[in-house]
This record gives sequence, structure tokens and C-alpha cells, in this order.
Amino acid sequence: MIASRSERKLAFAGAFVLIAFAGVFALVLCHGSRRIRIFDTRFHIASASVFRGTNRVVYFSNQLVGLAKERLAKLGFPVKPIEHGTFTAIGTNLWVSVVYSGSFSPQELGGVEAQLVSSSGRSFKLYQGIRQPDPNTNHYLGAWLVDLSSNRFRSTNTPSYTLRLSLPDGGARLAEILVGRL
Repeated sequence: MIASRSERKLAFAGAFVLIAFAGVFALVLCHGSRRIRIFDTRFHIASASVFRGTNRVVYFSNQLVGLAKERLAKLGFPVKPIEHGTFTAIGTNLWVSVVYSGSFSPQELGGVEAQLVSSSGRSFKLYQGIRQPDPNTNHYLGAWLVDLSSNRFRSTNTPSYTLRLSLPDGGARLAEILVGRL
């Protein structure tokens, strides 16, 4: 049977979307692996981001996949959007958010702590903003507020920062994420 013109267009669009997702996934996988070091194999990071400004959406999954699913759902495709949270950073403050999972107790995953370490070795504990489990998966969203107005951080061109994640109460180090300049 010969496919109609609309069926061919739909098949071509589907193939294009699939190839685009594969390409973007490969790019994110290669880029992300250079920025993240995992110290405990039971701990996994789905995404990490640093942002300023208002109404930033963070998905309980890979950020690119979450954004793509939301856009496809808005276009009418039968795709279920991923759960997300919205953040606002006022003034010079910014948020560091990490979506993670792991083979730990809910208390340990819910209490993951974060600190920023400058390239000179200076360490700064961050203010816990949000610690929220996704009710549909085993992912957790952790978001920490970086108060740049406190003059503890220097927003210059020279220092580079690394985010260190560890278990609660000075527990084992889980991962490091290269953040770069603030």
C-alpha cells in the first residue's frame, strides 16, 4: 500500500525528532561527563544547573528531556510532561540546583548537603533552599541559594567554583560538579 502525503510527512517528522533527540542526548552525555565526578557509585546525577532571575523551571529529570517533553505536549503530542519546580532568585542571588537519585535511605537522599569550593580551595557552605522528592520516581531535587550580596563570593573572571555534594552531617562525599564562574 502506498502511503499518503500526510503519512509520509508525519513519518519524516517523527524520524527527524528521533534523530534530533539522539544527537542532543549524545551531546549532553559527552558534555556533562566532563563537568561531573561521582565518588560513590550508588549516587546518580540527572542534571545540574546554575541560574539567576525569575521563574526558572527545573525538571525532576534531565533538563533538556523535560523541556522537550513539555514542548511536545503543548504541540498536542501524546507525551506526559515531567514534574518540575519553579524558582526565583532575587537581586544578585542565584540558585544551584541538582536533580539526583541513589541507593540510599530517603533520609540520606533528602538531606544531601552542598558547598561551593573556589579554585583557590576556599570552601563555602550553601543555604538549603529546596529538598523535594519526586512522587513518581526516585529522583530528588536539591536547590541551594548562593547569596552573592554577602561578599563571601567574588563574582570576578578569575575564580572558578566546584559544587561538592555530600551525605548529611559531614558524611561521605558523593559528587563534584564543575560550576565555573559565578
